[in-house]
Amino acid sequence: MQALIRLSLAGLAFLAGVSVWAAAWAEYVVPDIGVLFPDRLASFDLFKGEKYPQAELGHGVEYRAPGFAGSVYVYRGRNPSVPDGVANNVVRTEFATARGDVAALAKMKGDSEPELLGEQSVKALGLEFLTATYRMQRGDQIVTSLVGMTGARGYFIKLRVSVPAAGAVPVTDETYAFIAAVARLLAKSSSAIDGRPVTATTFTR
Repeated sequence: MQALIRLSLAGLAFLAGVSVWAAAWAEYVVPDIGVLFPDRLASFDLFKGEKYPQAELGHGVEYRAPGFAGSVYVYRGRNPSVPDGVANNVVRTEFATARGDVAALAKMKGDSEPELLGEQSVKALGLEFLTATYRMQRGDQIVTSLVGMTGARGYFIKLRVSVPAAGAVPVTDETYAFIAAVARLLAKSSSAIDGRPVTATTFTR
């Protein structure tokens, strides 16, 4: 429960970042997976990185741009190791938990229940994420918020991306670009990404 509250409060600050933005950090290293998150990832600036006091929560790294906030969480929870990919019960169960956290945060704040816009399997550079996208209200702002999950290098990799709601478009190209940029870091790939950076397939759990 304490972990949920901590991540929920982090989520509030994260959503606030959709409208308030400024570059802050030079780089952040997550030694657990051997990845250096640079000061600029695609068109997004590193805002902060932190290691949480609770070991099971791991690290959080946040990027921002005007009208955009995207975070990467690297953690194991209480698992000794996490299988790679999404074709396993460990990652799928954690994805269900992450989805539940979205609703729990809204309830804790007294907000209306987030509207699920859709679920997709998103693939970028050989890495697959399970994703769910929601329409949510924060104060006088309506945002679309994506939560994504995969397993890589023995850890959960969770993504949270929030942007101002864009009409009928549930997931923006900017969001896809962020997912692709994170996948490139994890794959240590230097190959160029041309056109639409990822493929997305609607799925039913």
